Amino acid sequence: MILYKTVSWDDPPKEEILSLILAPYIPDPKVGYVGKLPANVQDGILKLLNVDKMLYDQHNIMLVYFPPKSTIMIHSDHRPNLPKEYQADQTLILPLKNCDNLKWYWHEVTNPDGIFSYGEDSKFNPVPTVRKQDTKVIEEIYCSTPFIANIKQWHNLTNESDDIAIGISVRLLPWSCETDFTQPPVPNITIV
Repeated sequence: MILYKTVSWDDPPKEEILSLILAPYIPDPKVGYVGKLPANVQDGILKLLNVDKMLYDQHNIMLVYFPPKSTIMIHSDHRPNLPKEYQADQTLILPLKNCDNLKWYWHEVTNPDGIFSYGEDSKFNPVPTVRKQDTKVIEEIYCSTPFIANIKQWHNLTNESDDIAIGISVRLLPWSCETDFTQPPVPNITIV
């Protein structure tokens, strides 16, 4: 199973993207946030990336924001309650600020009883989640360069730095519904 592919990307517009998202869309700088950016910001980012929205059925650009020494729960973006054509199985990760110490981990579930899924009353979370003690790490990388990530596999991120880390996750359907990692989703990048 392929968990990621690094990409070569000539001069991604990091500063321009940061200027679109920094001030108005960080809800609380002390709390981590991984979530969808407003439509007008997504459209601005797609324009900066030279992506023709008409080539995709849907798009979703998520802000990935981590305060110092923070982490998110282990989860899979593959939701059992959605049809396959709406499942995001891969995403393009673009590190924007201080991501050299932002680490991405992929996990294998060792105890399926530890999984709690979308819709359970006392454990509501928008994606299936699993406790750390019910997994083992199978791969890890630092988010210092752009890469395509398998988000169907259980994963989480940890900021090991004393500073904030900011990136974006670019999901373009139907491209994001694949897991073959052979086609780059935006112009000017090459899969390494």
